[in-house]
Formats: sequence, C-alpha cells, structure tokens
Amino acid sequence: MAKGTSKGSTRAKQKPAGPTSPTLPKTLKSGPPEPYKTPPPVLHTFLQTLNPKHIYITHIDKHSKTKKTQVWLLTASLNVLVSLIFLWRANYILPWYIQVLLSMWGYQSPLDVRGQSLSRMFNEVWLRSGTFALDFFLVRYGLTWPIDFFVGAASPLSWRWNVGFQDQEIAVRRSRKWEEQLGKNWLDGEKADTIHKEIIMPAIDRAWISAKTGYLMVDKNWDLDFRVMIDADALIKKGVNKIGDFEKTVFVYNETFGWLLWQVWKLDEGAESHGRQKVVELREKLTALGKEDLFFRWVEVIQFETSQPGGFTPERQVKAMQEARDLFKSNDVDFDIIWKEIGGGTAPDLST
Repeated sequence: MAKGTSKGSTRAKQKPAGPTSPTLPKTLKSGPPEPYKTPPPVLHTFLQTLNPKHIYITHIDKHSKTKKTQVWLLTASLNVLVSLIFLWRANYILPWYIQVLLSMWGYQSPLDVRGQSLSRMFNEVWLRSGTFALDFFLVRYGLTWPIDFFVGAASPLSWRWNVGFQDQEIAVRRSRKWEEQLGKNWLDGEKADTIHKEIIMPAIDRAWISAKTGYLMVDKNWDLDFRVMIDADALIKKGVNKIGDFEKTVFVYNETFGWLLWQVWKLDEGAESHGRQKVVELREKLTALGKEDLFFRWVEVIQFETSQPGGFTPERQVKAMQEARDLFKSNDVDFDIIWKEIGGGTAPDLST
C-alpha cells in the first residue's frame, strides 16, 4: 500500500506540462531562404540605388571593347535613322494637318469638301482616316525608340556618356512588370521554385551571358537599368566598390530580411574547377591506355564548338558529346564508360 501511495504521490507532484512554445517560421529559424544571403556592408550604398519592387541581376560584361562599341554604334545608328524618318514625315505631313484643321474650322482650304460629290467626300474620309491611323501608329510605337535612347538621365546615350566603353563593364538587369504578381515575401512561398526555374535561371545561364554583350540582354522578362549602371560605375570610380563586387549576382528584396543576394558567380567558379578536374582525369585515363593523342583531338572538338558564335549552348554541348563518342569509337575506346568514370555530366567549356 505504501508503495502504491508513493507512486500516487509522485504523480501528484508532477506539474502539468505548460503550453508549447509557438513554432517559428522556417525563415526566422534558419535565416534567409537558401541560396540567398545577407549582403556585405560594402554593397549597402549600392543597394540604396535599387527599387525594392524589382528583382535585379548584376554581372560583369567582359566582351571586348571593340564588340561593345560596334553593338552600341549600330543601335545608335538605327535610332538616328528612325529620328530622321520622323523628321521627314513631320516636315511632309504637318502642312497637310494644318489644312485639315483650317477646313474643320471653316477657313478656306484645299481640303474643304463642302459642296463636293459624295464619292469625293467618301474618298477624303478614307484618306484622312488612314493617315490618322498611320501617324498614330508611328508616334505610339515608333517614336518611343529614339526618345528612350536619346532623352533622359537614364538613357543608353547618358549611360555611354558617363561610362564610356570599357573592357569590363557592369551590366544591371531588372525584372519587368511580371514581379508585381508575386506578392511580398514570395521567396518563402510556392512560387519561388517556378520563378527561379523559368525566369531567373535562364537569365544567369553561363552560355547566355557569354554569348551576348550586356546591352543586348533585354527580353520579355528583363530590362537594363541604365540609371543603376551609371551609379554602380560612379561608386567604383569613387573607390566605394570594386568591380568584383558586381560579379554575377541576383538581388531580391524580402520584407523580413531586407535586401538579399545570391552570389551566382561562386557556383560558376565551382563549375569551372570541376570541369578542369574532369579534363585532367580524362587525360590521365587516356594516357594510361596509350591514347594521349586522342585526348588532344577531343580538346580540339570541344574548343571548336565553344568558340562558335552564340557560345557553348546546350545544343552544341550535345553535338560535342556525340562527336566525342564517334571520335573515341573510331579509336576503339568507349567514351561513355570513361566519361561516366570521371563523373559524367555535360562537356566542359574550354573556350577560356
């Protein structure tokens, strides 16, 4: 009995468990959502130039100064041509519009159709309607090109005037209006994977960036932010930042953590290192088989594909791998077996 009483008293002494502490959101426990990190202090001044509503991608445009000059001058020439066409059109058509207005206001004008036949009036209506429609289309969709190019503190002309042509230039892309549908803290939601896979990842692809100068990277999802590009260049000239601070990086604003960054360039460095290691291992295996000359012929195949205009695209990677299979097969070596032994994957980019 005493023993039973002891157990009962022990139970009586036990305190009821208190309310469980609330579970913190995953982001508050583990910090910013992977792979994003808090920006270093050196970028704080640059971040003040960004709009939290947008997503930004920076990278260093390392194409030659000559290529950048040619691309920009070609675009400038086209905008000058469009401007001249508009000036010619204005000089040609403005007197006609003045006569139309005079006739509408009751003044004497060659275009006055009062007292004319119905067929003449009908033809005049079609002529004026067509002219109005054509000029509206030209002004609405064509005139914006030279205006956007030449006018404003954040225009391509202003950017080149301030930055000039350099061997290494900072390219800054910002998201277009699609990000307005994401909502706040979208990084923590279900849309994050889709946005990264379908929009962000293609924009930071190594082949895509190596194939085009920064000026040609405008598409349906991304636009160049010339104002931020001018500001970033100014920060470098003032010594606030180094050009390496703007290596390929994605900037996203989060309501909980503020500005976050994903330093994609670190992944590129890892991929390059891994690719070089695979090349070394392939050479060692072929040398052990007495086929070292086959290794150099394989290098020639890869270098030829990587040096083609447009870069080492996925299509060219597949083509290079097939050419390697045929080359190895003609030398009685199974390429797929050796490639699998050294890690597999796509062919390394040997253009650099």
